[in-house]
Amino acid sequence: MPADPNTFRALPGVGRYTAGAVMSIAFGRAEPVVDGNVRRVFARWTDDPAPPDASLWRLAGELVLGERPGDLNQAVMELGATICVPRNPRCMECPVKEFCRAYAAGTQNQRPAPRKTRPLPHEDTAVAVVEHEGEIACWCAARWTRASVECGHSGGAVRTRGESVADAAERAVREGLAVEVRAGEPIGEVEHTFSHVRATYRAVRCAWMGGELRPLRYDAWAWAAPEELDEYALPVAQRKIAALAGPT
Repeated sequence: MPADPNTFRALPGVGRYTAGAVMSIAFGRAEPVVDGNVRRVFARWTDDPAPPDASLWRLAGELVLGERPGDLNQAVMELGATICVPRNPRCMECPVKEFCRAYAAGTQNQRPAPRKTRPLPHEDTAVAVVEHEGEIACWCAARWTRASVECGHSGGAVRTRGESVADAAERAVREGLAVEVRAGEPIGEVEHTFSHVRATYRAVRCAWMGGELRPLRYDAWAWAAPEELDEYALPVAQRKIAALAGPT
């Protein structure tokens, strides 16, 4: 594990919060941490209904300077998790209430103000469940092992305006695996909400019409019997699609 904050932060999947937590707790470095609990504590300390992220990180950076930065970060997070809770905070038990502007003003239950949520964009995606001789085609992106399949057992394509589900499913396979399939019966829909988009997956059985599969948009592929799909670490939505497909 890199002990240098910049080196650690450059690793895939390491964000600002993770970097601050690991660097301060594991290595004793004065790196700040801001999570939901810390945001709530700081919003009440400053009596700010909507503190900007820059202000939160600046305050966290000022507080963490000292001999025990990891303990300080954990203490603020624990304070938010156990005392400075979202509803009816236990202010009389708070060890730092004398510094809290919201407590002094009596506004602790209004801080922070609820964030306004924006409606998520919606994607209508046709998913091809490609079948051949009792097996289903699997393909993945980035890595391929039975313990780590990143893309799922079947590919999809976001439908364009006026494009039918069947046409989109056939296009998904053509663009992703360079073979032609024939779309058959629809087998169901799966709704799934991500942090950034709400997706409707429309699964369609597709028959492989021949040719050699080549993963144009993926790194690997394989044929798998339906009963073997449990051996693959499918994402939640793709696991639901696999359940819809059932035995061929």
